[in-house]
Amino acid sequence: MVSGFEKSDIVLENAIIAAVTSSDSQNYKVDIVPLAQGDFSVLIPASISLDVNNNSNEASNELELKYDISKPLIGSISIESDSDLWWFLVHFNEDVVNVDVTDFQLMGMASSGLGISEVTAISTTKYKVYVSNSNADIGVISLQLKSTSDIKDKAENPVVLLEFEAY
Repeated sequence: MVSGFEKSDIVLENAIIAAVTSSDSQNYKVDIVPLAQGDFSVLIPASISLDVNNNSNEASNELELKYDISKPLIGSISIESDSDLWWFLVHFNEDVVNVDVTDFQLMGMASSGLGISEVTAISTTKYKVYVSNSNADIGVISLQLKSTSDIKDKAENPVVLLEFEAY
């Protein structure tokens, strides 16, 4: 049996308590709602409640969590080149994972004969998407994320599918 435990004893940062329920005198369920995106934490301090032998509780571990509902998206794409190669430089608005050649496709009138040969990470938000082969066609080439893309942010939110064009 636990006595003296109150909802107000729980220390929260960037969150509020929506409800506290108890199935018995030892087990509690606390529903916590983050106030804003980002980090939030939960802690139960020492000496706020007593067990049946009048022993006070020890402090809990501080639970540090992240609330993130924002999906990653491509902020910009530009075309760059050197004497031998050209590529799309893709900037995401936040850190992403699982970025590889299977996530992209080339579209447009001038895309025939072209392919994506490699994707190289410059950082966790910036990637080079190398284009293989070349053609003499003049026209629009767009880089698109495939609908099967598995790019996600660290909170497992999937990337928003957008199309960018380059000429």
